[in-house]
Amino acid sequence: MNPHKVKLQIWDTAGGEQFRSLAHIYYKDASAVCLCYDTTSEESFEALNYWADELRSKSGNENIVIAIVGTKKDWVERNEVPFKTAKSYAQSNHAIFMETSAKDGGGIS
Repeated sequence: MNPHKVKLQIWDTAGGEQFRSLAHIYYKDASAVCLCYDTTSEESFEALNYWADELRSKSGNENIVIAIVGTKKDWVERNEVPFKTAKSYAQSNHAIFMETSAKDGGGIS
């Protein structure tokens, strides 16, 4: 087996407005990116449009792999973003899709 060297960087800007002007520095030349949204926040989900467009236009990699990750999967009673809606969005953007829960480990393998 031929080992490959991989550089992994994790940046969490929390989608903050104050980071938008600098964000492209973090994902320039990235091969893959996870865009996370809060399943209990429609506003968080709607922000994915901005970030997906931003990645495609400024990453420097037209073949960038995008994963859409819904967090707080365990908060079913507060869910504002249906699974089907998010999955359909990911499919239409040729992105990987999953929902996860840090609390109960759901969706994490």
